[in-house]
Amino acid sequence: MALDDVVKTTITGPRIEEAMYRTLRWIDRCIAAMLLVVLQEAMIKIRFGELLLSALLLCQRINHDTLCALGADMYDCVYPTRTARFGTALILEGVLKLKHRAMADDTRPIDPTCPCMVYKNYTRTYINCLVTKDAVESQLLSYHNLYYMMRLSRNLHTSMVEEKFPKFVCDFLQTMFPKGDVLEWVCNAMEVAEIDIFLQVNA
Repeated sequence: MALDDVVKTTITGPRIEEAMYRTLRWIDRCIAAMLLVVLQEAMIKIRFGELLLSALLLCQRINHDTLCALGADMYDCVYPTRTARFGTALILEGVLKLKHRAMADDTRPIDPTCPCMVYKNYTRTYINCLVTKDAVESQLLSYHNLYYMMRLSRNLHTSMVEEKFPKFVCDFLQTMFPKGDVLEWVCNAMEVAEIDIFLQVNA
């Protein structure tokens, strides 16, 4: 993972350009180092993205389910806890931003479908009061988000064992994108994984 030159979002002018180019240089160095290790210093002129895609396609031919539709690397990611620190909960429909004003009067649980202890004991209103004021908020949301990811992983694994993985993916995307506006990169990834996301749910 490359380092990045982080700047404040309010900064304008040449400092932004400087940070961008410095970050790009670091990314280039990381890619170069990785290629040297992976390709054993072979003089192969190929972009890292193409190399990664080739590797994924090779693995996909071996067993595409185990790649979890080309997103397996996210399972040991900081995403659940990082989003929690910013007051965001993971739910079946995507994300729920609990720091928004609308949450101040919302007495429902974070996610009615989640049986974790946060659902049982805390409301959206309560978490909204804690956002940016108390570290307990990030701990509660981290607990919920990690529980969400564990449940998702368990359900995903079950769908593989029962040979229902494509249907699981279709059902998941239908819940997250009920209007059918699935993001382009998701469609592309599913195409590479040979999963027809328009598969009929009851097929």
